[in-house]
Amino acid sequence: MRERSLGEWQRAILVGFEVWRQVLSAGGGKILVDQDAKSLTFLGPPKSARRKPAHKP
Repeated sequence: MRERSLGEWQRAILVGFEVWRQVLSAGGGKILVDQDAKSLTFLGPPKSARRKPAHKP
């Protein structure tokens, strides 16, 4: 593991917490991790959370 600059650590922490907050808010979800681009992306909530509950009369 190479050494990282303070700026790289700060960005990693901030992005990680932002994605974590999105996952918590959505009740779960998928995260895309791109190690080449050094990025984390929240892809959205799980399919089960997207479904609208069935209407019961």
